[in-house]
Amino acid sequence: MDTVRIAVCDDKENIAEIIFNAVKGAFGKNGLNAQIERYNTAELLWRAMQLRVFDLVFLDIGLPKMDGISLGEKLRSVGNRTDIIYVSAREDRVFDTFKVRPFDFVRKSNFLGDLSRVIDSYIDARIKKQSDVLVVQNKSGVMNLPLSNVVYFEGAGKIQLIHTEDLKEPIKVYRSIESIESELGGKGFIRIHKGLIVNYRYISRILVSDVELTTGELLPLSRRRACSIKEEYLGLLKSGGSVIL
Repeated sequence: MDTVRIAVCDDKENIAEIIFNAVKGAFGKNGLNAQIERYNTAELLWRAMQLRVFDLVFLDIGLPKMDGISLGEKLRSVGNRTDIIYVSAREDRVFDTFKVRPFDFVRKSNFLGDLSRVIDSYIDARIKKQSDVLVVQNKSGVMNLPLSNVVYFEGAGKIQLIHTEDLKEPIKVYRSIESIESELGGKGFIRIHKGLIVNYRYISRILVSDVELTTGELLPLSRRRACSIKEEYLGLLKSGGSVIL
C-alpha cells in the first residue's frame, strides 16, 4: 500500500483545500503517497467512481442535492466497498452513517485531532485487512475468504453456513459453532444468538429482539444476553476509531 488512491468531496472549496493538504501530509508522514482528487458534489464523485477505483473517500454529509449519506447508500447498493470517512460538522448524524458502514467519522470541530487518529487507524486496518483470511475446508476443497467479506455464520445442526457479502449462496463448513467462535476471537465477530455469529462491521442497528444488518437482513437477538452484546458491539466500534456520542 505504497500509494493510496483518495477522493475528497466537499462543496466548500476552502474546506476541500484544507482537507486535501492535511490528508496529503498525514499519509506522507507514514511513508505513503496519497494520490488525491477533489470533487465539490456527490454527483460528480459518483460519476468518477464509475470510471476509476479509489481506496478511500473523505466525504462531507451536507452536500447539495445528493448528500454524503445518500451517496454512500448508492455506492453500497451496487456493491462498491470503497472505505468512506465522513468529514462533517453534523455530529448529530453520526449514527445515520452506520448503515453505509463508513470506516470512521471526522468532526470538523476537531478536524486535525480526529484526522490524525483516523488515518493511523486506517493504515493499521488496511495492513491487517490484507492479512486476515478465513481458510475453509469442506467437500468442495479448500477456499480462502477475506474475513472482511464474511457477514455472519449461521448454525444449521452439524453444518455451519458462512454468509458472505459477495456470494449469493452460503458456504457450508463442517465445524461446531463453538469452535468457530473460538477461532474468531479478537477478529470483530459477535455471537448474537445461539446459532449466529456476526461480523460487527455489518451491524446497522441493535433493536429490542433483532439485529439489523447493513444488508437489510434482520437476525434474532438473544434477549438474555442483549445488554452484553450491545456493550461488546460498542466496544468494537470504539476500538475501530468510531466516535460514540
